[in-house]
Amino acid sequence: MFDKQTTILPDRITIHSHFKELPGNPSPSHSFFLQKEYLEAVEEADIPGVEYRYIPYLKQGRVEGLYYFQIINLSAQELGQIVHFEPYNKLLSGLSMLLQNLLFGVKKDKPHYLIISGSMCLSGDYGIGRLTSDDKSIYSNFPHALSQLRHELERNGKVVAEIIKDFPVDSDPLHTILKPAYYHHLAMDPIMKMAIRPAWGSISDYVDALSSKYRQRFNQAKKKLGHCEVRSLDTPFIIENRERINELYTAVQEKSPVRIIKPDVNYIISLSKHLGEKVDIKGLFYNNELIAFLIGIQDEDHFEAHHIGIDYHHNKEFSLYLNILYLYIEMAIDVKARVVSFGRTALQMKTTVGAVSYPYNAYIKLNNRLLNGVLKETTT
Repeated sequence: MFDKQTTILPDRITIHSHFKELPGNPSPSHSFFLQKEYLEAVEEADIPGVEYRYIPYLKQGRVEGLYYFQIINLSAQELGQIVHFEPYNKLLSGLSMLLQNLLFGVKKDKPHYLIISGSMCLSGDYGIGRLTSDDKSIYSNFPHALSQLRHELERNGKVVAEIIKDFPVDSDPLHTILKPAYYHHLAMDPIMKMAIRPAWGSISDYVDALSSKYRQRFNQAKKKLGHCEVRSLDTPFIIENRERINELYTAVQEKSPVRIIKPDVNYIISLSKHLGEKVDIKGLFYNNELIAFLIGIQDEDHFEAHHIGIDYHHNKEFSLYLNILYLYIEMAIDVKARVVSFGRTALQMKTTVGAVSYPYNAYIKLNNRLLNGVLKETTT
């Protein structure tokens, strides 16, 4: 497995396995998701096959930023299969293991690592954090930090690939830096976001702003949900009902054809325990049975529509997914957020509630030169 000790490398770079080891407790200014509360909550969740690396960015002896990496041990048995085409058809299902072996060539005799710059739990730029918004030198120094991390991991294993995510297309600070180093664009869906108007004081104001077509759609969905009860879920409830929550959580995750990490109910418990008022977890109940849940996290004036769980046997009957989107909008209005981020899935459905797509750049480099060359041909 991983060396859990702090590794000191040349050029004043230090690589840490835990946030608490970092000097100066760096808290990047632009996001809650790169601060102590969230990062330590993710660590405690103990997501299968995943560990973490933190590299403080030093400038004139002071910590001025943070590089955050998730390290996926592709050899870990608990990680399981990454490429899943089962939800689609039998032919693709048969190809899924072949594709996984081709891309990652994993042998179980030693660790094979996938380096993620950023977070696979979130959509957005959460791999590089600046303590001051006007300091851009952290980006030009990023390749050096990544190179040092690669060398550390290759002491006892093999780095198979590196993924760097996510940067807005219109303000991508890494595009010119990574291209000469043979990183290629990684095709990803846009991130869906919706602006919350300052005049909206409640969900009723949002509904009033809709066209008659979409107002009718909202009313129909809410009428279906009228048979259900929406409740806030606290940590004791989540722990007591962990099996049911994990069942609902897994049902949603299994609909994704690529699942690089597989957080379970422990992730939800950890968020509930550590994030305080920043996190809001709600459950939808029918006849006192939990049939869905949703997690929202406040990030300054942004609201993250985080992970959900659904019993798909009830999805159509109660319009669960659509009602979850409306609940997220209501939660964002209640905390006076400026924007709600819906992530990358179900793009068309999110468009119908008012979300707009924002393209983001992500990059990949396979450390097999032949495969990386083939990848270049398919991404240019």
